Formats: sequence, C-alpha cells, structure tokens
Amino acid sequence: MDGDRGLEVKAKPSLNYNSTLGQSVQNQGFQSKARTSVMAYYGKKFVPLLVVLGLGYHNYSYCYRFCWTEVHDRLNHHSVCYGLLFGFNFIQAILLIIWLEIFIVGPGRLKLQIPPYDLSMYFDQTRNDVSSQGDFNRDKLIYNSQIYIEAPDFFICNFQGLPFWCSKCNSLKLMRSHHYNGCNACIKRFDHYCIWIGAVIGSDNYKFFISILIWFLIYFIFTVASVSAYASDIKDYETVNLKYTLNPNLIFLYIVDNFWILIVSALLGCHLFSIKRNVSTVEELQISRMKRAARKRHRKNKYSEVEESKEVEDHLYVNAKHPLHPKVRFVVRLTDKDYPYNKGFNRNWREVMGDNFLNWFNPIKLPKMKNAVQNFQDLIDNENNLISDNFKKEVLKRIDEGNCVQFGSY
Repeated sequence: MDGDRGLEVKAKPSLNYNSTLGQSVQNQGFQSKARTSVMAYYGKKFVPLLVVLGLGYHNYSYCYRFCWTEVHDRLNHHSVCYGLLFGFNFIQAILLIIWLEIFIVGPGRLKLQIPPYDLSMYFDQTRNDVSSQGDFNRDKLIYNSQIYIEAPDFFICNFQGLPFWCSKCNSLKLMRSHHYNGCNACIKRFDHYCIWIGAVIGSDNYKFFISILIWFLIYFIFTVASVSAYASDIKDYETVNLKYTLNPNLIFLYIVDNFWILIVSALLGCHLFSIKRNVSTVEELQISRMKRAARKRHRKNKYSEVEESKEVEDHLYVNAKHPLHPKVRFVVRLTDKDYPYNKGFNRNWREVMGDNFLNWFNPIKLPKMKNAVQNFQDLIDNENNLISDNFKKEVLKRIDEGNCVQFGSY
C-alpha cells in the first residue's frame, strides 16, 4: 500500500524529460492515472448504490410478486405467505444492520504517531563484531526523532532488518498495518476495500464483514429454496396462447440468486481459508509475489544483479532476539510457506469473531471497543503477541542452524 517502506529512506533519482517524446510519455501516464482515479472514485460511490437498488428490486420481486401475488392471492396459502414475508424481511434487516455496523465500527485506524524502535545497541554490537570486515555505516539508524521505543522480541522487517515506516503518517508501521489513502491513515490488519459495500475492511470490522457474507448466503439460499418449493404451482395463465408460464420477475430472481450463491460461497470460502492461516488479503498478495519469485528462481539458473536486488527487497524477513545471544539480533528470511501469525484455526477464528460464540453472528451486539493506548509499552506487548509461538520456535531453530544474518551487517 502507499506509504510502505523501510526506515532507511533513500532519495529517488530525478528523471529528466528533456525530449518531446519523454514529455509525451509522461503526460500520457498522468492522463491514464487520472482516468483510473476518476473511474475508481465513481466506482466506490455508485457500486454500493447499485447494490442497494438491487436489494430493493429483490424485495419487490420476492415479497410482492412471489409471496403476495402467487402464494397469498393465487394459492391462498396465507399463513405460509406471512411466514415467508417475515423470514425474508428479517434477514434483509439483519443485512442492513450489519452493513451499518461496518461503518460505525470502522476498520481500525492507527491514531498514534509511533516513534522508531531503539535498535542502536544491537547495531553498535554488530559494528564491533564486523569492524574488521570494513567500513560500517551507523547512519542507517539515525532518524529524525527525539523518542525511541523498545523493540519487540520478534517483528516483521525488510531485508536490512529494519521495521517499515509510513511516510504519509510519519510513523512506525505496526505489523499487519497498511496505509490506505482513502482514510489518510494506517489501518490495523488492513484486509481490503470492499467495493460492493463501499467500506474499508480492517481489524475492527472484519468480524462484521464475515458476518455479512454468511447472512448474504443465508439470504440467497432462503429465496431460492422457497421459490423452488413453489415453482410448479406459481404459474400465470395466458388466455391468448393458452400456455402456463412463470412470471419473468421470478425467473430473473431465481437465476440471479443462484449466481450470487456461487459468488458469495466462493468469497466466504476464500476468507475462511485465510482465517485458517491467519493472513489478510494484502498478505496473501505478498505471499503470491514470493511464490512467483521462487518459481522464477527455480526456472532460471542465474539472476541478473537487478533481478537479485528486486527479489531480495520483495521478500519479507523477521528480526528476532535470541535468548542465548541477548546483545545481538538476527534477520531471518521468510519463505512462501511461512505464516507467522497462524495460531491454529480455533485461535485464529476467535481473534476475528471473539470468544463468545453467541455473539459471532449477532448483528445487534457491538464489540467492546478497546481502550485507547495509554503508552507505547501496550503497543509492544501487542506486537509480541501477534506472532505465534510455533513460528517463534521455528525462527530460533533457523538461527541455531545458521540460516540468518546478524542485524546491522548489511
């Protein structure tokens, strides 16, 4: 996401467009980005509106055309009609309540400007250890900050072992957080922007996103099941052609609902699989990039210098403190099979949905909002708890096997 980079900031070389061709290419690029931004802006505004209009038409087709016209008036099944109307409108009301709660709760903006980690002690130790190998540049850890905070024992970092820094917020990026320009803030456990409901999904409202997917699935299954049960009975009689035909609104309703059952089921399955491994959508994309890089490396016997540099920078690493070496830290490279936050499906699920199973799909009860962080130690404690114990053991094992580099040696 925008604003993601390591704490070591290097100025980008300026591009000199002296030629007319260069200026033309630059202008075309700006125009293309402008068109894309305009389309994205209007897409975010109008797609949720189209969804609301679709739900309105869905309500008309089901409640009036199916329940009232066919079941109530034509078949005289009054009690069944009232039961179907209550069930349908009850589910639709739950969907609208959850949709509203997604906006009320919000994705979880990081409101604090977090200063850099104090890693100078480990850097100085490494400098002493490798001083005989050549010059060592300590300026990598000189930040424009008067405050430093204690680093957690394990944190995700770049290839130099440095945590990521958000230049937009001028703040340290906590693990799993990403900057989103639409909110002008870093979002805790940023997952994605859902264009269908027009909301940013993050740590605080991810539970409600899973809930709305489940209730949408129930909503469409309820409609298809009830229409299917009466499909052979609800026929309109055409006196001209003497043919029995289904109402076109119901045909359209049946086809569209079956389509959305497939779409919502696939989307819900993907997110349940992500919960199983405790990864967000953004982290899935990062893992995909690492897998592509691994396949490319397997196919090619040799990387060019540029490819090697890009492949190194695209990977993620973990900076770890070893209990037997308290004065130094180590940087371990992650593989595409590593899931640092995976604590098992049960704990992963409870991290998202909460401990009380009665509230997992309860659309009325809002989650208890966590108290505002009073000091940075609370943040460090939270960071230490993010990475699973099993993965910490695996990192320490790789350090003991020598599959690491000492922090500060880059």
